[in-house]
Amino acid sequence: SLGNLGLQATAAAITPNGSRLLVIAGTLHIFDTSSPADNDLLPVGLNPGSPLFDLAVSLDGARAFVLGRNAAGGSTLYAINLSTNSVAGTFPIAGSASGVSVGPNSFVYVSTLNQLIELNPNTLTQTPNGLIPLNANPGKLVFTPDGRFGLAVNQTPITGSSLIVFDLAAHDQVAFDVAVDA
Repeated sequence: SLGNLGLQATAAAITPNGSRLLVIAGTLHIFDTSSPADNDLLPVGLNPGSPLFDLAVSLDGARAFVLGRNAAGGSTLYAINLSTNSVAGTFPIAGSASGVSVGPNSFVYVSTLNQLIELNPNTLTQTPNGLIPLNANPGKLVFTPDGRFGLAVNQTPITGSSLIVFDLAAHDQVAFDVAVDA
């Protein structure tokens, strides 16, 4: 088992090469997996300034992208350099984000109320046409094996379908509806 994280864990990810386990428990903890010992590289956690709740890792394993809630009621996305275990950039989000994912195309996707935001992972800037508006509250995005589509549950299905499908190349929501039996 891992050491005392202080708070309950809300998210975890492992780098593509398996060398590090990242855990969010209010702060970011990074464990070196090469040792069977409890080897937390950040024993007190990395606290970039807001309580963290979700994370994703870049495809090359060089960066982690972590979401935190800020005092103004919005969210902040932090890019973490996994070589130095330090903050490498930030992206403010006006609304309350619900999840962050890294797509097969290497772009970072932030799900937030009534929109999906696509970001360049190197600059943490929105891509051209990277703001996809919708009438829903998408959860964390997952991807089809071919990387063409992203899918998210609608956390407020009274606004429409319970599953939202995005065409990532077209930057658009696909007309798709899944009925859910109550």
